[in-house]
Parts: sequence; C-alpha cells; structure tokens
Amino acid sequence: MEPRPDVPRVNWAEKITILITIVIAAIGGIQAFIYSQQKKLMADSISQAETQMRVSVRPWIGISDEVDAVKTSPIMFDKDGNASIQFAFLTRNFSTSAGPERYARGRVGRYRRLH
Repeated sequence: MEPRPDVPRVNWAEKITILITIVIAAIGGIQAFIYSQQKKLMADSISQAETQMRVSVRPWIGISDEVDAVKTSPIMFDKDGNASIQFAFLTRNFSTSAGPERYARGRVGRYRRLH
C-alpha cells in the first residue's frame, strides 16, 4: 500500500505525544479512583469519631466492680410461707463525665410456697 499524497504522515513526535496523553489520562483515572476511596474512608472515620464522641461524654452508670458491690439479706419467710430478700447494689459512673445520682427500686415478684 502506497502512502497517499493528500494524507500527511504521522511522525514519531506525534505518536509519543498521543502515548503520553493516554498515560496521563490513565494516571488521572487511577487518582480519581484512589481519591474516591479516600473520601469513603474519611466519611467512615468521621462517622466513627462522632459516635465515639457521643459515647465518651455519656455517663455510664453500672454496678461497681468492687468486691462488696452487691449486698443481700438472708431469705426471710413470713407466716404464710412467702419468701422475701433485700438487696443493694453499689453503683459507679464508669465514664469521664458527670452523671446524675440514680436510685433504683425494684420488685421481683411474690412467690408462694407450694404445699
């Protein structure tokens, strides 16, 4: 096939320019992908930081980890055979922020002795 005189030949400088343009476009695509992944990771990190901030300033009140944190009385039976027991829990605020004083009262239930 003979070259046509009306179509100019592509020289080596134009071929290198095209190759460099393709490489730069590919690098740009890779960078765009990396940046989008970084954006997702940063959004997740911000979400976790917000959650951690809310949790860290919340008072966490629970049963103390001391040895005598739970105290109970002996089981007492009344004349009808109903059992009762008294108990007390030593509570503690496990967070760094102040929590209001809390008192708990509860009633487990009434149990009758089966005859």
